[in-house]
Amino acid sequence: MSGRIGRRLSGRRLARESNAGFIAASIAGAGLLILCGCGGANESDGGPVSMDIVEPPLVVATRLHARSEWTVADTFAFFRATDLLLLEDDILVGDSGNDRLVLFDEELVPLRTIGREGAGPGELRQPFRIRAGGRFLVASELGNSRFSFFHRDGTFSHVVPRLGLEGVFDLTSDGSVYRASMADGHYLFRVGSGGDTASIAPIPAEVRALRKPGADAPRWRSDLVVATEGDTLHVFDNQVGALIKLDPGGRVHAVRTLPETLRRGALEKSENLHRSLSDAGHRVLASPLAAHLSVTGEGDLFLRLTYERVVGLLIDPHSYSVRFVYVPAATGDWAPVSQSLAAAVRDSTLFVLGTDGIASFRLREESN
Repeated sequence: MSGRIGRRLSGRRLARESNAGFIAASIAGAGLLILCGCGGANESDGGPVSMDIVEPPLVVATRLHARSEWTVADTFAFFRATDLLLLEDDILVGDSGNDRLVLFDEELVPLRTIGREGAGPGELRQPFRIRAGGRFLVASELGNSRFSFFHRDGTFSHVVPRLGLEGVFDLTSDGSVYRASMADGHYLFRVGSGGDTASIAPIPAEVRALRKPGADAPRWRSDLVVATEGDTLHVFDNQVGALIKLDPGGRVHAVRTLPETLRRGALEKSENLHRSLSDAGHRVLASPLAAHLSVTGEGDLFLRLTYERVVGLLIDPHSYSVRFVYVPAATGDWAPVSQSLAAAVRDSTLFVLGTDGIASFRLREESN
């Protein structure tokens, strides 16, 4: 596994350079001490096994390209972008403020747009999450409460009602949508390509056991989900810091927790933030550990979280081994990375999306 992720990130093409009235606090966790220990921390007590750690970690190096949001002098402006994903050699961004999707090349030059404002076929209102799977691109719309399906060339295909609150989602090769569920007790709500619906993937007992006794269930679970090759589903439980591998029927095939030092530190910081906001009179829906989960250009997982120098985790989708991504120890402006809403990795390049725009950075192995 260590050679796999390392080779993929340092090999080919190396030179190619939240709803009003509520607060949903995003806290991510990882600490330098995790490099001193590996997985298996929970095996003795019968709980889920911790992820093994792969070394050396990666570090964010040179900024390659950047495009600011809503720049008046720019001939192309996007506004209130909410999500991004890799699409072949390009990057697709959900431009929520302009009710469209935008395709950028790897130098962040806009290539074309998909959709326009409205409620008709091929029209969008506040595309919040975007995904690609099989023959389709899909946008989850806040304004129209539906999933809009487009062919890969950007032409409109069909719509599917969202049937519930907004949530992170992905889709399998047959066009079925799997949305992070709002129903307590299940991770996913499936909307089949034929319109059938079901709550699937009950939370495993070993994951339930990680919750603190007496802890209240969150009002909004904020779990993350992605699909990888072979329609394998991966759910990150944002309440306890566990990654669960599932088949399309919702059956569990693996459960791994974040490395224990990381997990405990992240939970403590999340709980402290939740408490401070609640004490200040804010209604807090959730305090998630991670902000975003995506699939890299090479088929690995990238979990976007922040704690001290750590800004993300590269995870092998088969073994659930993990490699850390840091910002440098030297001072610098790393806020676009550490405060990003969404991120994706292709080869040695990290693409990040934040409230101020999109940017790309080179990744390299951290030297001792």
